[in-house]
Amino acid sequence: RSLRLTIETEAANLLNRAFNASYTGGDGSILCVTSHPLTGGGTEQNTLTTAADLSETTFEQALIDIAATLDDRSLILALRPKLLVVPPNLDFTASKLLESTLVPESGNNAINPAKGRMPYTVNHYLTDTDAWFILCEDHELNMFMRRRPDFQQGSDFDTEDAKYKATARWSTGWSEWRGVYGSAGA
Repeated sequence: RSLRLTIETEAANLLNRAFNASYTGGDGSILCVTSHPLTGGGTEQNTLTTAADLSETTFEQALIDIAATLDDRSLILALRPKLLVVPPNLDFTASKLLESTLVPESGNNAINPAKGRMPYTVNHYLTDTDAWFILCEDHELNMFMRRRPDFQQGSDFDTEDAKYKATARWSTGWSEWRGVYGSAGA
């Protein structure tokens, strides 16, 4: 269990550190920022201009920003959002947003355009209680398992003590910021 928790924590840290200046990528920027430099000039963003909590408005803006994401030659990539990732504190918010038939938090009978747009998952290893992320089909958050978890047990002949050992080798990282969109919350 300890090894599994360590692996899950390491994987979640890709998102936990998405707004931390100590963890930069190949372009010298953090994972989610408003100013990823483009090689053809200019910048591109994969976060809201002003960090905000998950809501109908911020979700809509995120989808608009994702649809307008450019490659390094300023061509539209047409990314397809695939999954909303939230911490446990946003479970009910995400459920209302993505599963309600009518607009959540409103007395109007307007349809909810976000309903069924994508599934969501609750990641219990996210440390920021109001940060949220959208992963696209072609995101490049990576986890490489060099050696899968291996469990062994035995006993010490002299002391009759039971011995247990678990080993694994892996690495995590991201090779491209496009395909990941996040907000640190308000």
